[in-house]
Amino acid sequence: MYRCFFSTKLLLFFILFISNIVAGQSIYLCTDTSFVYRLNEDATITEITYIQGLQLPLADIAISSNGDFYGIYATGDILKVDLTAGTYTNIGSFHVGNSAYTSLVGGDSETLFAIDNVNGALLKYDILTDTVTEVARMGFTTPGDLTFYKGNVIYPDFPYVKAYNQQEETLTDIYCIPSLGGLIWGISNTFSSCGENRIIASTFGNELWEFNMDTGITTVLDYEN
Repeated sequence: MYRCFFSTKLLLFFILFISNIVAGQSIYLCTDTSFVYRLNEDATITEITYIQGLQLPLADIAISSNGDFYGIYATGDILKVDLTAGTYTNIGSFHVGNSAYTSLVGGDSETLFAIDNVNGALLKYDILTDTVTEVARMGFTTPGDLTFYKGNVIYPDFPYVKAYNQQEETLTDIYCIPSLGGLIWGISNTFSSCGENRIIASTFGNELWEFNMDTGITTVLDYEN
């Protein structure tokens, strides 16, 4: 993700959620210096691992449906990361010509999704079969992340959060990003129960924001890097 290359001080460039069978859902963050952290409920962070020997900074990170941890280079190469050992294995690629990738999110049935930022396409990678499928040619790109919300693919495209409905093949502005923070890099949905979705975003200004999709209110979380 291009956001990795701006500054090693910007911890919040990568944010996503993981479904953890034991402890519920957690938010993880990755820096362009190859450290992975967990965001705690009190907005502190806990270092999880240092990923050794990366050839490039990770553009984004994601968790698959069975809890495995993955990363993506801006080139589209997909890495499976061992958080215990701090090592990785290159398992496949989203490669489409000379495209660039700034996003990655886990879907169901061992799949990963990313946006091709040259062709404006939503792509799906099947981990088990090592195959890439074009889900839709949407004609949009994103400087940041993507996630799922109520069946839609959502992503930041300042000044909006946009949602793509895969069934209806429609793209809609669903949230206004406050101009105070500017670019949004990471976006995550932590699901706790039906109707309870918590959308957390990270900004270029190194803040964590919570978007209330129902009220349109943005809350700056009490986070310190």
